[in-house]
Amino acid sequence: MNSQFQTLYFRVRRNEISWRDFIESLKKLGDFSEDLIKAIHEQIAIGDKAAISGLVHLAHLTNLDKFAPLFCELLDNYRYDGYMEEVAELAMYMKDERMVPSLIRALDFTVGGDDDNHFNRKLVQALGRIGTPEAIEGLKLAAQHGHELVREEAEEQLRRRSLA
Repeated sequence: MNSQFQTLYFRVRRNEISWRDFIESLKKLGDFSEDLIKAIHEQIAIGDKAAISGLVHLAHLTNLDKFAPLFCELLDNYRYDGYMEEVAELAMYMKDERMVPSLIRALDFTVGGDDDNHFNRKLVQALGRIGTPEAIEGLKLAAQHGHELVREEAEEQLRRRSLA
């Protein structure tokens, strides 16, 4: 890890600095995506879901292109309400076709307290933005989803694709 990132991360984990100060300091580091990915993997290994959640929420400050494999891993194997919606939202911006199988598999996951299915609808939006044939098949599956709002979002994404 970058020594500056490592020092800051150590300090925030020991409550020597606030998360706000941590974030402000990170903004000055430049691209710390590799360091962040490594830190998330370390937290996965020890099972600290709260730390993973805090770190995932920092990904938008970095080069998102590097995060597709990690986000797929989280969607497939480490589902936790604290960061799933953030992963789905970041996937919308990434438009990375490598994520399509994981996005489709995650459609059946329900985030606790997400009565309006924001998580699932963001997955559908990510598939719509990716737009590959496999993503379109995922949209068709989502159009059969058990929740009306997810079905409506999938139908809207399919309509948009047919107009393009």
